[in-house]
Amino acid sequence: MPILESDRVYLFSQFTEFSQPPAEVLAELGVELFIETLSLPKADVEDLTAFQASLKRRIQLTPLTSEQARREALVAPILFTAVDPLGLQINIEYPLTGKRGKGTLDYLIRGQETLLVIEAKRDD
Repeated sequence: MPILESDRVYLFSQFTEFSQPPAEVLAELGVELFIETLSLPKADVEDLTAFQASLKRRIQLTPLTSEQARREALVAPILFTAVDPLGLQINIEYPLTGKRGKGTLDYLIRGQETLLVIEAKRDD
């Protein structure tokens, strides 16, 4: 029995609401799920202790009760700190549209061989 309705276009956020295993949902889209350890480029972060203190302070000063609050207070500073020494570009609110799905990615980071998509949804 199909999981997806063939004539429907889904928002990306709706794919997380299915009770079926992700591999089964993706199989209906012709996509195979691989779970692997992500190997990212490495670089030293200058003054990591000060950055960690800054994040702790943000958590104390900012109620993280919404997606926007989490994105602006925590996720964005971490991402910019991570990509700065690597010279990578961060695309924010990146729109995607496919045949069966559409939506906007919170953050999209591309390297020469690496693609990283980050969503700052819900409490996780």
